[in-house]
Amino acid sequence: MSIQIFSGHTGRVAVVAFAPNGLSLASGSVDNSIRLWNINSGKSTVFEGHTREVRSIVFASNRLISHTKWVNCVAFSPDGLTVATGSDDKTGRLWDIKSGRSKLFGPSQSIYSLSFSPDGFTIACGLWNNSVGLWDIATENLNILQGHTSRVIHVAFSLDGSLIASASEDKTVMVWNVNLRIASYVFSGHIDSVLGVAISPDGLVVVSGSSDKTVRLWFLESILEGHLKAVRGVAYSQDGLTVASASWDQTIKLWDVSSGICKFSMDLTSLVMSVGFVENGTILTSTDYSGVRRLWNVGTGKELLYTSNELCSSSPSEYFAIIDGWVFSRGKQICWLPVSFRGHAVAEKNSNLLVIANSMGRVVILEL
Repeated sequence: MSIQIFSGHTGRVAVVAFAPNGLSLASGSVDNSIRLWNINSGKSTVFEGHTREVRSIVFASNRLISHTKWVNCVAFSPDGLTVATGSDDKTGRLWDIKSGRSKLFGPSQSIYSLSFSPDGFTIACGLWNNSVGLWDIATENLNILQGHTSRVIHVAFSLDGSLIASASEDKTVMVWNVNLRIASYVFSGHIDSVLGVAISPDGLVVVSGSSDKTVRLWFLESILEGHLKAVRGVAYSQDGLTVASASWDQTIKLWDVSSGICKFSMDLTSLVMSVGFVENGTILTSTDYSGVRRLWNVGTGKELLYTSNELCSSSPSEYFAIIDGWVFSRGKQICWLPVSFRGHAVAEKNSNLLVIANSMGRVVILEL
């Protein structure tokens, strides 16, 4: 196994990506720069101009393309072949996973949230101009749903795709009929901005999280209290029995829907941005402000041990973990990682190369 170490960034490396031809590697950093590395020579070209840290990079036809401002949201299509991104540069982009090519979509507005419909044909966008955008991918037709009086922070489809819930800084939650393009319900009760929203699997209950530190279950008239700061994200389990909430108080809570009782409260050391249920609701995923993901056992509220040292990857099909210093991917032991590279690292892999970038600004390329 050969190892190459690339140095040049002056801050933590937040993202790495291979060029389609496999000959170049791009890295984005909190030093506000992008570096394009020649894998053979180790030399880099520096791209400067961003005024904030670079967290998203995608190649298209061997050319580097990125949003010109902060990327607020990312969503994968149901088939996993397309990624949608929304940015403060007032554009949305649809990225083809295989080719790396992208095309613009949606309104000319800052996009704060994205959600694919279950059939993958429509994208809902939470927008700066107080509205919800519905983008038809096939026809490239945009419908605007108006009703909120402030920015729309989060949107979510129901499981059958017939409803969209939207959360806004105007302190309300709205539920929209997708076919009729009208608001079926408007929920008021939060006393501060609503930051997260989700719809139960049966479509009968809406859960919301707010800057007022509460979680509300609409139609059930339940108010779940216990967080000490804003609730940034909420999620419904697949069986509809449990709700998860992620807060800026650095905790995640699991709530019993029927009783409103908090079953488990999990402490973290950073701001928690989002949560989601996987594996039929038996595992909860969480993502913090720095992009670190963790997995939790829903039945016990305990963190799955190996995920505390997870390496974040931009690919949904790749998962990297560090166990006793060894890097594993899908249960296969790949290599041993020095201690200095184990904190806040990101990883990317192609057919024969593994790239690991860390908080010290260094990029390591391992030939597998």
